[in-house]
Amino acid sequence: MFAVLSMDTALLGTGIVFVVIAVLVVGIFALRKASGARGGSPKEPQPDPVAPLAERVRMDARSTAGMVPAPGSIGEVDLYTVDDHTAALLMAIVAEDLACEPNELTFVSIREV
Repeated sequence: MFAVLSMDTALLGTGIVFVVIAVLVVGIFALRKASGARGGSPKEPQPDPVAPLAERVRMDARSTAGMVPAPGSIGEVDLYTVDDHTAALLMAIVAEDLACEPNELTFVSIREV
């Protein structure tokens, strides 16, 4: 008798858990629909903010290949576990965020954290 009672209790508890989960899922979908949030990919793809900077860095690298350093240049930048392309992108991003020219900044070293 106790085995049947404990089996009924286990099935009832499991059923309640599944019903509560289903109610939560329906509630989440209703809230998302009411708030206007959408799943999946957005209608218009967002432009990559780094792409224009990367292209500008590539163009600068091509145009300055084989030239002497600019007047006032301090020298080399120590790169620790960072390739040249990534370092150039970081320098361009920092210059863009500070709204100044890249040659006005001094980078001593760049390392990956």
